[in-house]
Amino acid sequence: MTTTDYLASALASCTRTIMTLKAEAKGVDFVRCYAEGGNKVSMEDFRVTRTNIVFHLNAAFEAELLRSELPR
Repeated sequence: MTTTDYLASALASCTRTIMTLKAEAKGVDFVRCYAEGGNKVSMEDFRVTRTNIVFHLNAAFEAELLRSELPR
């Protein structure tokens, strides 16, 4: 793994942890949900130009609970 891979992994892990804490506080089952992170790196100046996080949510998870937390 490269240092940028560690960055993406840490960001995905942190985000998933926050989502899990919010879900547990609402009594929602967040089991079997996980996140994957990835980066796009500019080789000219070696900086991260894009970070992607893909969330894999349990089919039983209610998307409406996520939408209620988003700012409008």
